[in-house]
Amino acid sequence: GAGSIWVAMSERGIVSRINEKTHTVQQTITTRGGPSALAVGAGFVWVADTPDGTVSRIDPRANGGQIVGNPIRVGNAPSGIAYGLRAVWVANSIDSTVMRIDPVTGTAGPPISVEGGADGIAVGDDSVWVIGQSDGVLSRIDPVARTVAGTTSINEPAAVAVGPGAVWVASAADGTVTKIDPSSGHPEGSFPAGKQPSGVAVGPDGHVWVASAGSAMLTELDPVTGQSIRAVSTGPPP
Repeated sequence: GAGSIWVAMSERGIVSRINEKTHTVQQTITTRGGPSALAVGAGFVWVADTPDGTVSRIDPRANGGQIVGNPIRVGNAPSGIAYGLRAVWVANSIDSTVMRIDPVTGTAGPPISVEGGADGIAVGDDSVWVIGQSDGVLSRIDPVARTVAGTTSINEPAAVAVGPGAVWVASAADGTVTKIDPSSGHPEGSFPAGKQPSGVAVGPDGHVWVASAGSAMLTELDPVTGQSIRAVSTGPPP
């Protein structure tokens, strides 16, 4: 976002701004505690702080990037954050809730309860998607009614992403990524993605990328067939 790559470094309590072209650190921004996740949208970088239970806004245009306004109180242990459908969505792991933040006013709405924890979140296909690791559940939230509209069982979900016509969920337990029909919530297939996949993302071309902590690999999948296109070694586990 804003011509930069933004990285949350929880142990150091900072967010780093990296130049997309030179890959050098332009700036480090100190947060309140331990930034665990971030999202870009509505002109800001939104940072979830797990220990503090808050979300902060970074304005990338202010002095190269600085926190503006007061921290937004959310729930206990916010572990995931995403921007979409003209709102910021936060997953609170301990509370098993999701909260919607109005990006204009910076206010958080009432919590939305989900099953089995709220450990990761993604927005797409007119819905908010949340994984609960303890019960192995993918929940679909209706962003208008702000209630859970459906659930899908997933074996130890570790990460979720949304692409054109599909929701992708990485399963740490069996080393796969499951492709889910967003309309029905039914799985359309599970595909090998390395040992202990820990992250998943969908690129601009629709291809699916999976980071596997156990095998230190980044795997590219065809979004239609789910088959592996290539696997790249990342060195230390991602």
